[in-house]
Amino acid sequence: MIAILLENVANLGTAVLGALAAYFWWKVAVENIPASKGLTADMTNFDWLTTPLAAQARNNKFGAAFAALGAALQVVVALLKLT
Repeated sequence: MIAILLENVANLGTAVLGALAAYFWWKVAVENIPASKGLTADMTNFDWLTTPLAAQARNNKFGAAFAALGAALQVVVALLKLT
């Protein structure tokens, strides 16, 4: 009985973590990165490019972390089914 409850909680947790991963990867997909920008001789920084790329990297990190946690919970579910 307790194994079934734990399995259901782990499955619910996996669903929540999957939704969070999808949300962060959606944020990666909709991040606006300029296709080009006219370069000038006095341009000293590339914030127009590095800022959105850094946001994509951060959101990718969170998406991957939530996906990994969801996969780990599914390992727990598989082990519970073996017992």
